[in-house]
Amino acid sequence: MNYLAFDIGGTYTKFAVINHNYQIIEQGEYPTLAMLGKKQILKTSINKIKELKDSHQIQGVAISSPGIIDYQNGIVSYANQLMPNYAGTNFAVEITQATDLRTTVENDVNCFALSETLNGNDNFIMITIGTGIGGAIVFNNRIFHGINNSAGEFGQMVIDNQKWEDLASVKSLLEKARLFSLQVKNGEELFNLYDSKNIVAMNLIAEFYNNLAKGICNLAYLFNPSKIILGGGITKRKEAFLNELNVAVNRIVDPNYWGSTVLSIGRFMNDGGLIGALVHHLNQRETVQN
Repeated sequence: MNYLAFDIGGTYTKFAVINHNYQIIEQGEYPTLAMLGKKQILKTSINKIKELKDSHQIQGVAISSPGIIDYQNGIVSYANQLMPNYAGTNFAVEITQATDLRTTVENDVNCFALSETLNGNDNFIMITIGTGIGGAIVFNNRIFHGINNSAGEFGQMVIDNQKWEDLASVKSLLEKARLFSLQVKNGEELFNLYDSKNIVAMNLIAEFYNNLAKGICNLAYLFNPSKIILGGGITKRKEAFLNELNVAVNRIVDPNYWGSTVLSIGRFMNDGGLIGALVHHLNQRETVQN
């Protein structure tokens, strides 16, 4: 059986035809056009489903979405200013009515975390680092959602009188770099300066790792997880990123409480949201059947 998964982002939406063994058969992306609101997002999603439904024998639709998600009813409960007029989008009803396909929705970071359950991880926390800092909590292969489905919003934690994501996101790092007249377009360019021993870049990134480590240590003290799995574009540095972050953590952590917690990088990288959306979809089907 094949399913169609969407990973909706503020700029681009990724889609993939995935079979029940989580193998990607076909994938691509298109502009989200988020500024046009939910009608546009629903329209492009439905058009893509109709385009692929028959040729790939699609059995269901799985969506990874930003915002606070009512995952049981398939509705976007809250979205920030990057997704105007997006809150209230009822994917489950709108897409099912338009395509006759069962549709499920889950928060994007929760989906990323669910993809990691396919890698033998059953109790861990997920942290994604990008424009902001997102998170997810997994117990026994299931997402802990909290009372209003917003559990895991680690970027909102307050550290040194600031939100953690205002101290340790890639966006905040780039904003500081530009204040110091570093002409960089993205994190990759800044880390290239860091690797070439640019003293300003080195100082800024050392501060970034220190702020990132503070939040990670707090989460380890709170949850004592077996793993803290990291995602986001910055993790493309892979071993270099892990080594540098471990050094920063080890400087400030109390090893008695850190114990045997391991930092690791997500297995599926950019495909994690798509694959995790299908994990959620199939989990929901199993719940309904039971």
